[in-house]
Amino acid sequence: MSVAAKSSAKLTSDQRAARRRPVFLAGAVHIADGRPDLCFLHDLSEEGAQIELAGLREVPSDCQLFVAHLDRSYRAELVWRNEQRIGLRFRR
Repeated sequence: MSVAAKSSAKLTSDQRAARRRPVFLAGAVHIADGRPDLCFLHDLSEEGAQIELAGLREVPSDCQLFVAHLDRSYRAELVWRNEQRIGLRFRR
């Protein structure tokens, strides 16, 4: 493999410490005003999640994610956002 190919492979590989698992689970994002927004989780790891909101509401940099199937809540911070999905990192 050439140096350029190795560089390109390194840039596109997933550098996360925890392995993501593809899922399709229902959840809710709770923000400061306490109102939950329904969401769908597309992947999940010990460190974060990729979600899609059911509504068009903004998610602040800090929020709470509740995953009903796991009966678990996570304190989270917004890491990235595109037109359809949001990346969250869980806080410890």
